Amino acid sequence: LRKISILMKLIIVLIAVAMVVSSTPFNTYEKDGAIEFDHEFYEDSPVGFTMKGKVDPNNEELNKIETFLRLAGEYIPILQSLAQSDNTLKFQKKWNVHFMGINVEFLYYLQLIVGWTVHPGEHKGDRFDVTYTPFAWGSTAFSSNGTAFVAQGVSEVTLEFLYAYAPISLSLYNDGKVCFSSWYDVDPVHFGIRMDLELIECQDEILDSLLNGSPDLSWSCDLIDQVDFNFFEEDITPGW
Repeated sequence: LRKISILMKLIIVLIAVAMVVSSTPFNTYEKDGAIEFDHEFYEDSPVGFTMKGKVDPNNEELNKIETFLRLAGEYIPILQSLAQSDNTLKFQKKWNVHFMGINVEFLYYLQLIVGWTVHPGEHKGDRFDVTYTPFAWGSTAFSSNGTAFVAQGVSEVTLEFLYAYAPISLSLYNDGKVCFSSWYDVDPVHFGIRMDLELIECQDEILDSLLNGSPDLSWSCDLIDQVDFNFFEEDITPGW
């Protein structure tokens, strides 16, 4: 049941991204001595996505980032990351098919990660600079890996449906004053289809096998004529 719940949450996130048409500004403001932030993705979509949290200049263990789905006016929690740790939702499923010497493996996955990066800056006399960057990243893919006597190949369809991050730069002064600035970036939703194909060439020294009295043939196989196809690589939404 837990896996089904995770899958459904991620599928809803994917639908939200597919319906994206706009995004609100990234808001940062001071509250109770901490810098809080919030950002609403896909404002004009019936299904939305929200990232919000806070950075505490005095205690980084209190830093927090949360992600929510907005569905029919209700906010549904998805992931939460505390301090500088990352948190991940992931679903993966494999299928194998064997038929008359042909082996095919199918793989499907969904993944969503929220977390932080921290970049200490300069220490200049009366102040110390540091940048906290909360981020959210999501991707899904379906691939097949097939092997037969004469060839092997891989095909993959991928959708990078979310990569958003918001650097928050702090200047911490010795007298307790804190100054901050921020900006954000949301990468375009990216869709791709590719295929790799390789022929298999096998040979054996049949005469040597007969002279040595070996009833079995020991084939030596090599991969030849590798071909890579990128059928489609495109950003399907604008970035911000």
